[in-house]
Amino acid sequence: GNYNASTARIYEDFGFFTNNAKIGADATELFNTLTGYARYNYRKLLVAPDSLRPKFVEHIEREIQMQKEHGNGRLIFKMNALTDPDIIRRLYEASQAGVEVDLIIRGM
Repeated sequence: GNYNASTARIYEDFGFFTNNAKIGADATELFNTLTGYARYNYRKLLVAPDSLRPKFVEHIEREIQMQKEHGNGRLIFKMNALTDPDIIRRLYEASQAGVEVDLIIRGM
């Protein structure tokens, strides 16, 4: 993606900076997959449509559990758009459970 506001209604762009070698290896495999060289199971990256949504749900549920057990659940999502009704519902549930939810969203 290119973080373009006019295309944000069609797809979502995510950016991430790290020096984690496993994430770097995943990024290499992602580009190989996108160019048709390979299909890969990623170690760390959340890649749509394969792992993004299930991992978002997993992270939301984990933070709800952290809130219940330790009182320190927190989620921070930064994205161009948030349009998935199930993810929105789950974020609302997390908020209602006391999880601190910070959403940095360019458009809805």
